[in-house]
Amino acid sequence: RKNREEPDAMAANLSNYKMRVPQFFGKNDPDAYLDWEKKAELVFTYQKYYGINCVKIAAAEFYDYALSWWDQTVSARVR
Repeated sequence: RKNREEPDAMAANLSNYKMRVPQFFGKNDPDAYLDWEKKAELVFTYQKYYGINCVKIAAAEFYDYALSWWDQTVSARVR
């Protein structure tokens, strides 16, 4: 029989663990994007990030083409 306190102890240990959104380079590969999106969503759910916080955190992990695209998108919205 399992100890009933086991899930609480596990949750306490996980509360100190910080997950990061993986880097995204924006290569022309839809499957790579879908994999990145799934991993990012797992992080958002685990860390309890919502709304605009998800956007900011995801954008912080953009590199190369993805970062150029993001900069253009943000600039176009400001105008």
